[in-house]
Amino acid sequence: MKTPLWLISGYLGAGKTTLLKYMLNIVDEKIAIVMNEFGDIGIDTETVSKKNIEVKELLEGCVCCSLTGEFNAAIKELIQNYGPELIVVETTGVAEPEALITDIQQDLENVSLDAVITVVDADTMIRFPKISEIGHIQIETADLLLLNKKNLVTEKQLKELTEKIKSINQRAMIITTNYSEFDIDTIFDLPARPLSKVKEKHSHHSNIEHFSVIPKPFNKQKLDSFLDTLSNVFRLKGHITIGNKQYLLNYVAGRWDFEETDSKVDKLVFIGEKLLSYKNKIVSDIEKCYT
Repeated sequence: MKTPLWLISGYLGAGKTTLLKYMLNIVDEKIAIVMNEFGDIGIDTETVSKKNIEVKELLEGCVCCSLTGEFNAAIKELIQNYGPELIVVETTGVAEPEALITDIQQDLENVSLDAVITVVDADTMIRFPKISEIGHIQIETADLLLLNKKNLVTEKQLKELTEKIKSINQRAMIITTNYSEFDIDTIFDLPARPLSKVKEKHSHHSNIEHFSVIPKPFNKQKLDSFLDTLSNVFRLKGHITIGNKQYLLNYVAGRWDFEETDSKVDKLVFIGEKLLSYKNKIVSDIEKCYT
C-alpha cells in the first residue's frame, strides 16, 4: 500500500510553515515531515517537532533540483524506519515544484502524491503585482491554492486576486484563508492528479542569496526601527531574545511580527535578491540594535 504525500509549495513568507503547524494540530494520522529550508540554519524544524511526528530536514539546497537524490533517500528512510500514515513535504520558498512532482510520481514507488498545495500571499501580491516566474510555476502546478492573509486586503482586491490566480490555474480549487487555516477534509475531495510525463531540469533562484547571523539580545525599539527601513531583504526569519523572552521573528517584504516561543538558541536567516553584496551593511546595522 502506498503512503499518501502532500506537497506544500509557495513563495517566501506566504504561510507554508503556518499551514504545516495548523495541519499537525488537526490531522490524526502518524505523520512524517520533510522540511527544505533555504539556508544553512533550520529555523522551523523545532516549531513543528512534536511527539509521534518524525521530522527530516534538508538544508543548503533545493529538493526540486540539487537535493533530489537526498530527498528520495529521505522519503525511503522515513517509510522504512518510521512507517508514517502520511508524509508532508514543505519546499523552500524559491522551489519550482514541477520537477519534484514528476520525481515523486516516477521514482518513489511506495508513495502516492495526493495533493500539491500552494500558499499564495494576498498582501504581497497586492503590493508587488508582478508575479515572478517561480511564483507563476508554483501557482500553475497546484491542486489546491490557499489565497492567504486575506485580512490584509480588501474584498475587492481579494476578488481581483482570485481572478488573477484563476487565469494561471483553472484546474485548482481556490480557498481564501487567514493563517493558512481551512477545512483539511477539502484535500480528500480533490480530483486525482494527472501523471506528469516529463522531468524538467532547470536552474532557478540564481539571484536569491542568503546569510545567517547568531544575534545578541535586542532592544525592541531599535529593532523595529531597523526593520522599518530594511531594504534588499525579502525574507527574514529566526529566533531572537528581547528582554527576558524568546520570540520567533517573521519578516516578509516590509511586514513583520513577533511570536513568543521557547527556543533556547538565537539565530536569524536573511534572504533576498543579490543579498550578499549588502551583507556587511546589514550586519553592521543590526548589531546597533543590540541592548
